[in-house]
Amino acid sequence: MSKKERQFIQAGSLIIFIILYLFLFLFPQREEIRRLDRVIVSHLKDLEEMRKLATTYIKWSKGVKRVDSQDKSLFTLLEELARRNRLEKKIEYIRPLPGEEEIERVEIKISQVTLKEVVSYLYYLENLSPSLYILELTLKETKTPGYLELEAKIEKS
Repeated sequence: MSKKERQFIQAGSLIIFIILYLFLFLFPQREEIRRLDRVIVSHLKDLEEMRKLATTYIKWSKGVKRVDSQDKSLFTLLEELARRNRLEKKIEYIRPLPGEEEIERVEIKISQVTLKEVVSYLYYLENLSPSLYILELTLKETKTPGYLELEAKIEKS
């Protein structure tokens, strides 16, 4: 082969190598960097929302009053709590569960609630009385975007 042919083959090989490098390494990496940048922006928005929720939680926690719940039944307490959080129309059922006589156990199902409503309800439930315990908690997404279904088994001793 002549010198000119070798140079031509080398130049062609170099061009093919550059094209392969661009399409196999550089372009996919740039796309991955763009995707990660979008994820970072999304996570920063989530972090800001969490900070807002944390400040709201702190404000609420200062204003919570414990209720003397020893004389009230668990059904009454849960209904009052739902009324306080404007969830009484979203309650599907409150059923008694079998158990010991001195311990009340119920199962409650609340549908079409937002995450904010769930957090508020659970917070107030937790702080309502020291004798209340959440035995089991299930959250399911509903067909309606942004809404959840809450099922809980609660005990009052």
